[in-house]
Amino acid sequence: DGAHAIVVLTEWDEFKTYPYHEFYATMMKPAFVFDGRNLLNHAELQRIGFEVHAIGKGRNADGRMNMLPAPSRMGTPIGSPRAQQLVDGRHPVLGIKMDKICCIGAGYVGGPTCATIAAKCPHIKVTIVDLNEARINAWNSDNLPIYEPGLYEMVKKCRGKNLFFSTDVKGAIQEADIIFASVNTPTKIKGIGAGRAADLRFIESVGRTVAECSNGNKIIIEKSTVPVRTAEALDRVLTANKGPHNFWILSNPEFLAEGTAMKDLDSPDRVL
Repeated sequence: DGAHAIVVLTEWDEFKTYPYHEFYATMMKPAFVFDGRNLLNHAELQRIGFEVHAIGKGRNADGRMNMLPAPSRMGTPIGSPRAQQLVDGRHPVLGIKMDKICCIGAGYVGGPTCATIAAKCPHIKVTIVDLNEARINAWNSDNLPIYEPGLYEMVKKCRGKNLFFSTDVKGAIQEADIIFASVNTPTKIKGIGAGRAADLRFIESVGRTVAECSNGNKIIIEKSTVPVRTAEALDRVLTANKGPHNFWILSNPEFLAEGTAMKDLDSPDRVL
């Protein structure tokens, strides 16, 4: 229940008789079968809705994965809440789709990171938002606000297709399923920790804005360079301001180095 894939690695006849249509109904979508023994009825599995991969057999002619299988192959009565959830491509547990990303903060982290996501995942719509209109205008021009070798080429390739830059923060939050918080975290200049501690005003502001603007459940990814336990602070802000919606917070720190950011994103030496 909730699994991404079924992997068959042993040649046992009983695997042929399992109720794969029932398995499919409870799995995350897209759902995969990896048949390491060429044992199963691949045509039947594809009819159910699985994307099937097997030893010695190529992928689809277009090389793309079957991201949204047809309703008639769901193995669930059409019109039921469960079928509607699967047809809409929503996560069966979280109740959200995961094909639209909003990145709040069009700076050194958010720009290259989300441009890389857009290039690597053409089926995902990525929108980078910022209140700084001049910065957004620069991202939409041939004179990007930051320079990294390879960044301009990647932005030019994806911009207007599945990569967008906007000042409409509220609209992007409402449309997105996954929200990256990539705002600045400068050193505090006054108060406790002045000159040493990180100023978390901006990332806390992201939490309040997301809570106020959200029209559904969201996954929020903390991408800024922040001290430990910032996710807990973000959770407190969201909890204090949220309505009926649920939020899941992930911490995904970046390890980019100036001058090699695009290379680091393409071939990271670690992912946390």
